Parts: sequence; structure tokens; C-alpha cells
Amino acid sequence: MRSCPIWRDLYASPVPAHTVIKNGFLYAKNKDKEWRLVLPSTFKFDGKNYLELAIAEAHEATAHGGIEKTMKALTDKFECQSFSKVVKEYIASCDTCQRTKYSNQAPVGLVVPLHVPQRPWTDISMDFLKLSPVFTKCCSLYANIPSDEDHMLCISRLWTIVERHSGFKFLIPVHDKLTAEQCTGTFDTHVFPTMGYPFSILFDRDTLFMSDHFQNWARKNGIKLEPCTSYQPQTDRQLEIVNKEILQVARACKAEGDE
Repeated sequence: MRSCPIWRDLYASPVPAHTVIKNGFLYAKNKDKEWRLVLPSTFKFDGKNYLELAIAEAHEATAHGGIEKTMKALTDKFECQSFSKVVKEYIASCDTCQRTKYSNQAPVGLVVPLHVPQRPWTDISMDFLKLSPVFTKCCSLYANIPSDEDHMLCISRLWTIVERHSGFKFLIPVHDKLTAEQCTGTFDTHVFPTMGYPFSILFDRDTLFMSDHFQNWARKNGIKLEPCTSYQPQTDRQLEIVNKEILQVARACKAEGDE
């Protein structure tokens, strides 16, 4: 036990107040002020790591219980600084647990394909694409701002809107601090005059699109919102291909010195 790097200092003289050496073994008080045998991570018995043997025994004694039950059975007898991590690793690799325990994950549903638009300007998809920040004058983006205004705006995202039937694209530069109110206002200014309000919008779960304001705006204008499946950006493959094309063009222009 003296060779264990975790508990080596506890053998130093004088022995700390919460520990005691008896018959060559080290005992320490737990949080309940009860004495427990210190179990170093390097201590071996018959060539086997005793910590792993103790965990295996406690795990089997609890009928392959979970982490909390196994930890409770261990701490009733032993004290060790590395219990939690080692117990989690052991239970995760326990063959009996993997074969006999029920899964807590929600059942996997069937793949539901996206509906195919029957005519143009009825269904769109949208996403934000992060780009290198560029400073530009507000009047170059918004027609209602006089040209003599010299306010600068940092553009760092591109709002990509794709008409799913024809593939027509709207590319609208926006800033990082875009709010839900500004988002719907930008749509009304740049997209609505061309195509009107669509029947449905396919989008990822961006906080702007999931906000109450955006949901109320869509409900007011008769738009059906279709959020993509969580952690599945490939749901809308068409939009992902458009984003890849835009990034490829941006990298090519930057490589040739065209900002």
C-alpha cells in the first residue's frame, strides 16, 4: 500500500488525524466519521487488482445493481478516492448488465420521408451559415437607410432560404445579434415580395426559429413549421448541399484574395 501514488503521503509521519495504521493496513474515516479500510488502486491480491475484485463482488452482491447501489456496497467496507470513475467503467463493461438490463432510450421510430412539393413557392427550407465576419455599411443592406449614414455592421452569418420545388435560393447576410423580431422582419422585406408566405417551412432547431415570436408569426400567416429531427442535420439534404456549395465558393474567393 505504501507504493500507491494516491495514498503514499498518508503513510508520512505524523499520520494525519483522520487516518490510522493498524497491522500494516491503513484505515481512514469517511464522511460519517466511521473507520473504513483504505483500498489503494494499485493493491494486488494473488496477482489481481484488489480494487477491481472488490467492485466485482459488490456489484454481484447487489444483483448487478446500478452505480449508486454498487457504490453504497463498496463504501460500507472500503474507502477509496477513485471509486466513482472505476465503478462507472466497470458497470459499463459488465457483460451480464448489457445482456439483462432494459434500455432506457426511447424506441427508435420509422424514418418519415419529407413530402415532395407539388408546385413552386409553397415549401421552403432555411438555415444559418456561419462565415468569416465582414464589416459593411448599413445602407448597403437596408434600402430604407439613407446613404449618408456611415454606421457599420458586422456581418458574420448568411441566412440561406431554399425554395424546395425549384431550388431557388435567397442568400441574406445577417449579424450574430439577430433577434426573432428582426428575423421575421427581414423575411417580410426580402422574401415575401417575391414569393409571398409559404405553406410550410423546414428548419433546424435554431433558437430563433423555435422562439415564441417566430412561432406566433408563422401561425398568424398560416405557415406550417416543420423542425428537423434533433441531431440529424442530414434531414434536409437539399439545404446541406447548398451550404456546402456556398462554403466552397467562399473558400475559393478567399484563396484568390477576393474578400
